[in-house]
Amino acid sequence: MLTGPAVLLAIAGVGALLDRPRAGLRDMAPEETPERSGTLKGTEWDAARIRTEMLARQRTVLVTDAEDVSKPASSARDRVKTSTLREYFRPVAHEQVRGRQVTVYGRRTPGRPS
Repeated sequence: MLTGPAVLLAIAGVGALLDRPRAGLRDMAPEETPERSGTLKGTEWDAARIRTEMLARQRTVLVTDAEDVSKPASSARDRVKTSTLREYFRPVAHEQVRGRQVTVYGRRTPGRPS
């Protein structure tokens, strides 16, 4: 079991549904809140900054739409999130809840198969 802080990472707009901290999690991608940015969803850091934030963590909690309604990642930011998870992390827990998927990823251990 992984311990220590985790970050919340949302893909394709579901982050707006998680507008307040949950159990010590924080959303790593937003640059500005909806209130500060004057938008419905807020604004996110650029793809390079999101990747850097992800690689600074040992654990990431990913929230996405359920598989049967999800769409492929289309923005550069979402593609970076997906590729960074695939390359540097491995899923350690997964559950589908109320039309959303919640997956916990832990960092891959160098030299160990995934």
